[in-house]
Amino acid sequence: MQKQTLQQNILKKAKQRFRVAGLPEVVITQRGTIDVAVGAIELPDGTKVTGGRVEPGEFTVTLHFSDDLSRDSYLDWFEQAVDKGAGGVDPNYKRSAEIEFLRAFTGKPGQFAESGDDLKSVFADLEGVWCMKYTIPDADIDSTDGDGASMLECTISYDDARVVTRSASRGVGEGSLRTQNRFDRMTGRAGVV
Repeated sequence: MQKQTLQQNILKKAKQRFRVAGLPEVVITQRGTIDVAVGAIELPDGTKVTGGRVEPGEFTVTLHFSDDLSRDSYLDWFEQAVDKGAGGVDPNYKRSAEIEFLRAFTGKPGQFAESGDDLKSVFADLEGVWCMKYTIPDADIDSTDGDGASMLECTISYDDARVVTRSASRGVGEGSLRTQNRFDRMTGRAGVV
């Protein structure tokens, strides 16, 4: 039998941070698949050519229902997309967002690197993001399963998605001009380097 030692707090490092402009950062406990595909146009001869644009899509994120700040922020964000009659839909319901993939292993295999200028972080940059649906957690007073955590599941729609890599020593969103422009819109820091 081979014996292996796991370093502590591996779960914390395997999670992902979800940052939406104007909302508190959350650590997602579960996330659905994000598909990134370029639209295709079928020609009369049956061949396909690129449509040139990334197709919109949707995914789900799960967060703790008991976290008052996150829950209320996401429910308010959902309400911005609801038509309120004469007031209509809030024109700012679509936002920019990013998912930071917290790596389980960086640096040498089997070692966690907590800091360092040479580390790269991987992000999914999302544009035109909005909360199109949420699921209120169920309750079972007789349940003895699980840890009693109630989770809020939100379905997030997006217009555009890209995966980018940037140095951990730089500020969030400062890896590319496209990312910097999006980060400036999220934080109101236009022109700040």
